[in-house]
Amino acid sequence: WTSTAPKGYLNSRDDQKKPLLIPNPKLAPAVLQMFELADTGMAQYRIRAEIKEMGLIYSRNGIAVALRNAMYISKIVIPPDANNTEALIVDAVHEPLISEELFYRVQDRLNRKANKRSAPRNKRLRPELPLRGILNCSKCGHLMTGSASTSETGARHFYYHCNNCYKERFPAGRLNEELDSLLNMIKFKNNPKTLYNMVLKEYLKEGTKLSLSEALKAEKEIELVQKRLDNIQMLFIDGKLDNEEYKKLKAKFTTEKEYLLSKINRGKDTSRELLDGIKGSINFFHDLPKAMRSMEIEKKHEILRSMFIENLVFSENECRTPQSNKVLDLILTIDKGLEENKKRDKLKKIGLSLRVDP
Repeated sequence: WTSTAPKGYLNSRDDQKKPLLIPNPKLAPAVLQMFELADTGMAQYRIRAEIKEMGLIYSRNGIAVALRNAMYISKIVIPPDANNTEALIVDAVHEPLISEELFYRVQDRLNRKANKRSAPRNKRLRPELPLRGILNCSKCGHLMTGSASTSETGARHFYYHCNNCYKERFPAGRLNEELDSLLNMIKFKNNPKTLYNMVLKEYLKEGTKLSLSEALKAEKEIELVQKRLDNIQMLFIDGKLDNEEYKKLKAKFTTEKEYLLSKINRGKDTSRELLDGIKGSINFFHDLPKAMRSMEIEKKHEILRSMFIENLVFSENECRTPQSNKVLDLILTIDKGLEENKKRDKLKKIGLSLRVDP
C-alpha cells in the first residue's frame, strides 16, 4: 500500500522495507466501534458523533465510504483496467481491524437501506385518502377504494367509494374529519402511563447490571493485555525481540487495550437515550391528530393498521371498527374530561374499554 494510510492505519514498512499498513493504536478501536454501531442499525450521523469522541472524524460522505472500505478486512479492490473489465478483490498483507463476518453484515444492512430508498413508493396511498385500504363498505363488507373527481371549475375533490356494490360514496374530507375526531378522544390513561415508566426503569436497571458485569470482564482482560505489553518490552530490552517484531506486537496489544477500554465506556448514554425515546413515545398520544398530520402517508397508514386490527366502517355518520388492538384497549381510553355520554357511546362503537383499570 503505497499511498496515504486509511484512517485506523499508519504507514510503515516491513522487513524488506516495502510499504506496509499497521494498525493505528489510537484510531483502530474507533474503526471497530464504527462498524459495530453500524451493525446495530444506528444512523450514520449518530455513529459520527460517537466515534468523534474517540478521535475518528469523518464527513457525512466520508463515513459512508469508510463503511464500504474492504481495506479494514485486509482486502484491496483493484479497479478495472485494459486487462480486466471488472474490479478485482485480492487479499492484502496488512492486519485487518474487523472480522469479515462483521464487515459483510454491515454491507448487507447498507444494501437493504439503499434498496429501500430506491424502491418505488406505494401509489395507492395518498395523503388525501388515509383510510384507503382500511375502510370497508357497510353495505357489502368489501374494501372501499378512493379517487379524485375533477369539477367543472377544475378543482379536485376526493371520495371514498365501493367498487363492489356501488352503494356507498363519501367525501374524503368528511371521513377524514371523523377520523381526527375519533383519534382526539384516545388518550393515555394515568395508571398505565405510570406503570409503563416503572417497568421500563426496572428494565434499564437490569441492563445496567449486565453492562457492569461486561465492564468487570473487560477490566480483567485489560490487565492481561497490559502484562503482555510489559513482557514484550522486557524481551525487547533483553535483545530477544528485534525492533520490527516489537513494533508489530506492541501495536497489536495496544489496539486490543484501546478496544477493551472503549468497550467499558460504551453505552454510558444508552439509558438517557432510551428514557428520551420512552418520553417521546408516550407524548405521541397526547395529540394524535396533530402527530399524524405531520407524518408521511405510509407511516400514518401503518399506525392506523396497528391501532385498528379490523377495518373501519363508516355508518350512521360515524367511524366504527369491529375490533381494536387489545394492547391499545388496555393502555388507552378517554380521560376524565371527556366522559360525556355521546363520546362514551362513540368509543364503545370503536371497541375501546371504558372500565376501571384492574
